[in-house]
Amino acid sequence: HSNGRRYALVSWYGRKDEGYSDRGGRISFVDITDLHHKIVSEFFYSHVLLVDEHFCTLPNIHVGGIEQVNGVLHVADSRRGQQSILEFDIASDLFRLSSEMMDSLYGYRYVLRQSSSFHSPTKPSFISYDIDNHEFVVGTYARCGGKFRIHAHSEECFNQPKNKLIWFEKDGGGGPNSTDFNTHSCWHYFSEMQGAVSATVGNSTIVWVSSSYGAIAHSHLHIVNASTPFERGCLGGDIVLDDVPVLRFPAGLEDLHIEESEDKRYIWMTTEFGTRVVFATQLVDLLPC
Repeated sequence: HSNGRRYALVSWYGRKDEGYSDRGGRISFVDITDLHHKIVSEFFYSHVLLVDEHFCTLPNIHVGGIEQVNGVLHVADSRRGQQSILEFDIASDLFRLSSEMMDSLYGYRYVLRQSSSFHSPTKPSFISYDIDNHEFVVGTYARCGGKFRIHAHSEECFNQPKNKLIWFEKDGGGGPNSTDFNTHSCWHYFSEMQGAVSATVGNSTIVWVSSSYGAIAHSHLHIVNASTPFERGCLGGDIVLDDVPVLRFPAGLEDLHIEESEDKRYIWMTTEFGTRVVFATQLVDLLPC
């Protein structure tokens, strides 16, 4: 929300095979102020290029996950050797460029300059924020099997040690470049994870995890009932794969985000293949039975 307006933010990255890797990532700010009140036939938006503190692009960044907390945009940086969360202060570091600067930054009228960063406790393929427990959630994408293997929702894939999902407090005593975080991870989670969010519902912590298996196969949205409120250590103990409800979604389901708006909560989702789709579902419609 900004100046009474409501925005959806969508991330993009420059693909190497299309010659755009040096452009790094961008964020689309889409005005959705009227979306809850009427049928909207068109949306106004602006593409904003992400740059570092020197107004240089962020080459090869994937921007696989973003999260806005208290006016600061957090971007997952999974590039080799980084393992960082980049921070961008939207109010202070969103700039409209002069014509001269636009020419040097691929014609973009707006840029968002990085203000700071901090180390992530695991490779951050995606990021979200638990608004009930006031903790970040980061996870790592890990493929199960070869590139052209047809995915099976199996114990073999479920038990991969790289399937990491971690909750942590940014200010857990470690400082911006430290690995000393208050963290806790429940094992095991799912392969090919692309996004995760969690929230307190009644006396339980519910975790939603998206997994994507390529441009053809349906994606899965896993719904984990942790059974107990969020506490240090594992969320409700080990997960039994066969007991986890799975919803099928279009191919390429990625980042997830929980929004609280007008006394309701929505889970926002996005897809990555073909015509990208951004959509929201009321959280109450995605609860386990």
